[in-house]
Amino acid sequence: MTALAEYQRHLRDLLKNRTISAPDDPHLQAVARSPELRLLRDIAVWWRELAVNGQCTWTTRLLRQYGTFHALVESFYCEVKVSPYMERAGEQFLDWLGNHEDPLIASLAQFERAVSRVRQGDPGEYCIAWDRNPDDLFACLKSGSPLLPPDPDWRYLVYISRQIPDLVRCDRISLRS
Repeated sequence: MTALAEYQRHLRDLLKNRTISAPDDPHLQAVARSPELRLLRDIAVWWRELAVNGQCTWTTRLLRQYGTFHALVESFYCEVKVSPYMERAGEQFLDWLGNHEDPLIASLAQFERAVSRVRQGDPGEYCIAWDRNPDDLFACLKSGSPLLPPDPDWRYLVYISRQIPDLVRCDRISLRS
């Protein structure tokens, strides 16, 4: 059973484009070189793109506008044990992006995830800091127009909670002394 489990882990790692020590198994060596492996990986990533696109509307729009949607979904697939359930895969993607180095991507992913949680009955309150006016961002994403740059004079704090009318409130805080 151990040999079978190890073999399956090698196949998984090949499919997820993870580096593995050179397998001694001739079959695994052939799989690693096969064009069918790339096709299977492409199908797996496409399936994750479908899940993310259906569950993460605003984040998907932003990533498409940045031109990074496919690359980020592929990285997500390769790095994370992604749920086979579309709803859960979308949640995992937003959680994964919530720490992204780009503050706009991180804020939008955190926002979309918090709204989803609260709509599902989560009693908590979430606060997400934005470097630009979220209303302007959503207008740009909806229309497809270019994104406005960060606002150096203001920080926008968006609160999400069932205790807030319409679930969301935004406070604008001056960064000038």
